[in-house]
Formats: sequence, structure tokens, C-alpha cells
Amino acid sequence: LSYPLFVKPAKAGDSLGVDDHSLVNNKEELKTKVAEILDEYGPLLVEEYIAGREFTVLVAANADDERSCTVFRPVEYIFPEGKCFKTYSLKTSELHPDCNVPCTDPVLDRQLRDAAEKSLRVLTGQAMQGWIFA
Repeated sequence: LSYPLFVKPAKAGDSLGVDDHSLVNNKEELKTKVAEILDEYGPLLVEEYIAGREFTVLVAANADDERSCTVFRPVEYIFPEGKCFKTYSLKTSELHPDCNVPCTDPVLDRQLRDAAEKSLRVLTGQAMQGWIFA
């Protein structure tokens, strides 16, 4: 793996355990963050950080046909000035709702929806099995 790296709990949702120090740029920062996560949350993930835009696409089961699903409109998270990833404190702040913006580019909208549905089918072998893919 190449720096920068992103360190987060393996079994926590809603960015729990993610703070401004989760993005590490060297071995010392990595050691410090890994020790903190292991001590507080247990198993962790270390992955290469990919800079760029962030979208969420909800895929939900279709109660009428278990082989199909509904893929909702993608929502882009617009980061506040000086931020480049979601932390727990950012997700729980008063800014969070204002940062979620529906995707307005029809081509990108379709690409994101297709990718979300294909990813879910690869993971589950079906359209949906009680999962929420975001």
C-alpha cells in the first residue's frame, strides 16, 4: 500500500472511530492510529486513500419481485472547506444535512446507479437480500 492511507474500524458504521487523524501520511502516524483503533474498536481496515468526490447510492429490495431492486438517485457529499473525508464528528454536526446534494448530471447519475446495482449483484448473487448498499 502507498501513503496516504486511511485507517478505520472494520466493524463500525456511520464513520464511528473516524477522525481527522484517520488519514495517515507516514509510518509513525500509521502506528499511532492503528494502536488507537485496535485499543478502542478492535479489528480495523487500512486502505489506500483515494481523493475525489463522494457519492452515496441506496439500493433497496423490491418486495414485489425478489430478483429486482430499486436504485435511488445518487447523493453527493460536498465537503466543508478544509475537509476531504467524513469523520464521525462531521457526520453528526449541524452541517451534515446541508452537505448532501442530489446528483444533477444525468450521465454520472446513470453510471453511479449502474455501478451500485452491479456491485450489489456481485456481492449477493441477487438483486437484494435485506442489504442496504451505500
